[in-house]
Order: sequence, then structure tokens, then C-alpha cells
Amino acid sequence: MAPLLEEKLVRLDGAALDVETTTSRLEYQGKLALQTIVHDITEHKRAEEIIRLRLKLFEFAADHSLEELMRKALDEIGEITDSPSAFTTLSRPTKKHSRSRLGPRAPCKNFAKRKARACTIA
Repeated sequence: MAPLLEEKLVRLDGAALDVETTTSRLEYQGKLALQTIVHDITEHKRAEEIIRLRLKLFEFAADHSLEELMRKALDEIGEITDSPSAFTTLSRPTKKHSRSRLGPRAPCKNFAKRKARACTIA
């Protein structure tokens, strides 16, 4: 069996797909033929990217304010979704949440050193 190869394909509508492909030789109606199997792994790749982003933001949160964390998160999400303005409404506080209990600095500074403490934002 041939090894799996990861490739990027472009659909007719222009959307990019991440795929795994494998090709094998076989005999078909007495002639040598190639069979290629293509498996769409776009969602799997996106899930991996989101997990990496979450870890990156968690580490960033240890040494930065809540505002800096939100800006970083919005920038990263905009990059993943190819939409720099899609999440701008999240950065504007509503009346209900206009005052954060956390103050100017998140209480989870150096969170990695205090593993037992939970970090909540409400």
C-alpha cells in the first residue's frame, strides 16, 4: 500500500480543501490501472489548528492583561477564519458586561505556576 500524502486541492468554487491521498496499482479488466483515494481532512486540520491556538492563548494569558488577551484572541481568530472584522463585535462590552470583576489585570497571571487555581472570566 502506498503512503498517505497530504495535499491541498482547490474546488471549482475556489474553496481550498486539505486532503489525504493514496494511490495503488491494480488490475482492471485485464489491464493495469491506478486507484487514487482522496479523503477530505479539512475539518480535522481546522480542529488541530484551534487546539494549537487555545494552547498558545493559554500561555499568552499567563503574562498579559485581559484586554491584551482579547486582542490577541480576536487577531488569531480573524486569521484562522480569514475574516479580520468578523469578531469585532466581541471586543465591544455590553451594558451587562461593561465592568469586569477582573480589573485591569487578569487574576491568572503566572497561571502555569499556580496550577491548582482556576481562571474564570465572568
